[in-house]
Amino acid sequence: MPVLTPSYRDVKASLEYDVVLDDIKTPNGRVIANHKVATRRDTEEVYGITPSTYPILQNHRFLAAMEEVFPEAINDSKALEHKGVVMIGIPLRTFVRPVDTGIDDLVEPFLVFGNSHGKWKEIRGCLTMKRLVCSNQLAPTMRRKSREDKQLLTLRIPHEKPQHTRCEMITAFKQNIVPFVERELQIYGKLARQRITPEVAAGYFQKLVPYPPAPAILDIEHQAEQEKKVDVIRLKLYDLFENGLGARNPSVYQTAWTAYNAITEFVDHERSFPSQAALIGEHRRFYTGTFGSSGAFKAKAQAEALSLVTAG
Repeated sequence: MPVLTPSYRDVKASLEYDVVLDDIKTPNGRVIANHKVATRRDTEEVYGITPSTYPILQNHRFLAAMEEVFPEAINDSKALEHKGVVMIGIPLRTFVRPVDTGIDDLVEPFLVFGNSHGKWKEIRGCLTMKRLVCSNQLAPTMRRKSREDKQLLTLRIPHEKPQHTRCEMITAFKQNIVPFVERELQIYGKLARQRITPEVAAGYFQKLVPYPPAPAILDIEHQAEQEKKVDVIRLKLYDLFENGLGARNPSVYQTAWTAYNAITEFVDHERSFPSQAALIGEHRRFYTGTFGSSGAFKAKAQAEALSLVTAG
């Protein structure tokens, strides 16, 4: 079962912990120079080894910036903490003009912001067009081929920036991204209106999930095993195209939207993340879907789906 994404107001108190930089010592008590360990003060959980000059931004400062820039939306926002990274999802419905996509019950744009201790030296922000129903349903568009789009869709604010500058940069990010969101919703409408054949859908999945290149020293048995794994993934994607969440809805059945949605559903819900604890596995899925390779893969899938509309 997916982990429900809690509301910000319900978990705010649990996010306002402090992080300190402690000395790293050898077994004989000698302090190791130039590096510290980032530790959560209340639980003594270690978040990472950092340079001794690592700039910590305490969570209460990060959350204060969110509340100042989004006073009208903060109470409807979502929040999650994972291994020293606090993530806030701000709904954009307050700021975006209504767009008739035909799939309004399936999508909702959010801005996602993260503050890290021991990993990044900045606040990071990105856009996701998915409704945040559960912790692994984020599908951010963090990486684009266009430099202009990449600058538009992601935000980096160094921890050293003063609070007023931090708030100004977040405000500008929000203002600049709203027109893009409105255009993106128009794209979703195009995907939902573009009917495609099963053969076109199969070709779409083959392009996104190709066979691995043959190695220089060919191992036929190993190569066949790798291609079999690809075939299994492709079959699962096609099944989601036909039978995934919402795929049988007559308004979107066998469209470019359901082909794209098969990719996002597979990455966000079907792909396994081995873990000793199910909760850790779900949080890892959430994390990579937001700030990792899964987000990049879904961005590529959307671009390929849009090419089906152009071709149609």
